[in-house]
Amino acid sequence: KTDCTASHINIVSSKDVEALKIPLSKRAKLLLKKHKDTNTETAFPLPCMEVANRHLKTIGMLAKLDRVLTDVYFKNGKRVTETKQLFQKLTTHVARKTFVTQSIAKGISPAVIMKITGHADYKTMQNYIDVAGDTVTKEMEKLNKL
Repeated sequence: KTDCTASHINIVSSKDVEALKIPLSKRAKLLLKKHKDTNTETAFPLPCMEVANRHLKTIGMLAKLDRVLTDVYFKNGKRVTETKQLFQKLTTHVARKTFVTQSIAKGISPAVIMKITGHADYKTMQNYIDVAGDTVTKEMEKLNKL
């Protein structure tokens, strides 16, 4: 059964042999306690990725994450412009990237983030880091204080 007083969770991903031991924040512990289900082995149902991504899109829509985003990329040498609402782009992969980006922005050591996410090397994790414009501005403002 799920121990809602635990200080961490253990995860073994399908890619890895080694289990990840992830410490839980106070908020995560409260969430687990709130949603404790004594009839299952896990705190939350574990749907397949396709179902989880569909649920994330629904949650995003209900949360009114409807800002329009435009992506421009090249496919077969041709420029493609794709416009979608933010909620349409939500996936578990986006959640993982967001965790990495927000953790870096909050000053958590890349080594700690790599341990939590299971990244084997920093170069791989760098692909997950998206430095937002406001973060760049805040960091540059630190120079004014020197």
